[in-house]
Amino acid sequence: MKDVTHEDWDDDEPPMLGEVEAPADDNQVEHATENQDASIMDEMLAVAQRAKEDKRKQQDKERNRK
Repeated sequence: MKDVTHEDWDDDEPPMLGEVEAPADDNQVEHATENQDASIMDEMLAVAQRAKEDKRKQQDKERNRK
């Protein structure tokens, strides 16, 4: 049984950097975020390309009217 008056100072120290390995799950979260960011960027690019094409068509129509 531990002595109540005795403190174990070794347990109070945090582990040294590099001693404790990060869980493997952290990598998976990072990759999921990257994939999600990539799909959002792809969608934004597609919307921008459609808008650019629509603008070009509108300008062509205006030129042809004159």
